[in-house]
Amino acid sequence: MRELWPFLKLFRRHALRMAFGALLMLVTLLAGIGLLGVSGWFITGSALAGLGLLGGAAFNIFTPSAAIRAAALIRTGGRYAERLVNHEATFRLLADLRRWLFARAIPLDAGQIARLTGGDLLTRLTADIDALDNLYLRVVAPSMVAVIAAIAVLVPLGWIDPAVALTTAALMLVSGLLVPALAARLGAGAGADMVGIGARLRSHAVDGVQGLADLRAFAAEARQGAAIAQETDGLIARQRRMSSITGLSSALSLMAAGGAVWLALFLTTGQAGEDRLDGPLIALVVFLVMALFEATAPLPLAYQFLGRTKAAARRLTEIADMQPRVGDPEHPVPVPDRHDLMFDGISFGYGKPVLDDLRLHLPEGRTAVLLGPSGSGKSTLAQLALRLIDPDTGSVTLGGVDLRSLRQEDLHSRIAYVSQNTHLFAADIRDNLLIARPGATNDELWDALETVDLADFVESLPNGILTWVGENGVLLSGGQARRLSLARALLKDAPVMILDEPTEGLDTATEAVVMQALRPKMAGRTVLLITHRESLVTSSDLVWRMEEV
Repeated sequence: MRELWPFLKLFRRHALRMAFGALLMLVTLLAGIGLLGVSGWFITGSALAGLGLLGGAAFNIFTPSAAIRAAALIRTGGRYAERLVNHEATFRLLADLRRWLFARAIPLDAGQIARLTGGDLLTRLTADIDALDNLYLRVVAPSMVAVIAAIAVLVPLGWIDPAVALTTAALMLVSGLLVPALAARLGAGAGADMVGIGARLRSHAVDGVQGLADLRAFAAEARQGAAIAQETDGLIARQRRMSSITGLSSALSLMAAGGAVWLALFLTTGQAGEDRLDGPLIALVVFLVMALFEATAPLPLAYQFLGRTKAAARRLTEIADMQPRVGDPEHPVPVPDRHDLMFDGISFGYGKPVLDDLRLHLPEGRTAVLLGPSGSGKSTLAQLALRLIDPDTGSVTLGGVDLRSLRQEDLHSRIAYVSQNTHLFAADIRDNLLIARPGATNDELWDALETVDLADFVESLPNGILTWVGENGVLLSGGQARRLSLARALLKDAPVMILDEPTEGLDTATEAVVMQALRPKMAGRTVLLITHRESLVTSSDLVWRMEEV
């Protein structure tokens, strides 16, 4: 259970709500047990009284009928309230878990995040966290309720018939302890496999959708489809095994419950007619025993999937345990007024060297064009300038101050960055622009669009600047999305601009128009323009060329 302990500690924030939900669960269960027991006693007593078999004793029908109505109302209302409270607590807990995971994932650098594919990261944030709802809602709370309910019923039952209480307690241990332990042991491997297979299946599906154009271009759809089919078959096989385990544990639980009922009936019927047990009381005892096993009924299935919950917890802990390699200093210094960039003796590598003893100086207010083939380290240089990663050796300075001495938030407030894969959110054009500067006016928004030669296109849209762009800008062409990201960078109005392939996806004519409009906007700023296009060298102050190490 050590895998689950960090997550159990997160429950403390919702302890009161969870305790109230568990109390409602207990009240509902006890009301159901009482309803069945009193109903059995009442119906049997009524039948015997009608046949005149209860002797001269008067049979009171009002008190038990009122108790039955009260139990029915409590059970119905308690069930509704319990579901409401417990699901509210569970949803709040899952929301906290997602915030907790985001808080630990955000500080990780690009190299650490790169270990996770988009589909796998999505699975950890959704399916793996959702699997943890099994912990409170189906394991912790029902287990506690089953123990309390057993004590609450078996102690009074012991006063009526100790033998029945003892045999029922023994069979409850079988149903509530041994069968769940067996189900947990049998389901551990299949449950863990389901988490791993599900993660790979989602990764294949996401990669298949996002890379569909490339898959078609290289005639690799069949291979991707075969990988998805293989994982699907594996998942179905584990689901079948889990169904078999569910059937076995259900059968064993029913056998224990049935055995307890038959033993109760056997032990009590021999005492019929004695002062201590009459016919209605025998019915009460038998029906209480029958209803009591409702407390242990959900436990085998819950513990059967505990292996899946543990596997999901381990996958989440992998991210939570990653130590950020880039963090804010304990005593940050103010951001300098100067904005020249210096790369001094920089070496960096992802397993193999990417940059080796690199020395570059970009003076304030100048524009440098960085040329080089893919894989030569151009984008790595941009990430170093933003301190998304730290160099293995050497230092990067802004205005003579080492970036490691600055708060990341302060540094990023001075830099406008357009990456190769700038994200556009599933929102309208206006909202995507306002991310850069929430207080920007409409005139400023349209000026930015005009600069990147996008204003006429936006005006031609039915909803204009309020047009929805879709997930990651899917409703825009590649060139339009690129220009929108450029407009967003301009709106930030930062003294330093880092533009990584800013004209990717643009034809030569559009590129010339955009760059001509951009140059006045870049005047006075420190600009690092990363590209593989020789045409962007024109009018730059510095030109750097990089080669693979």
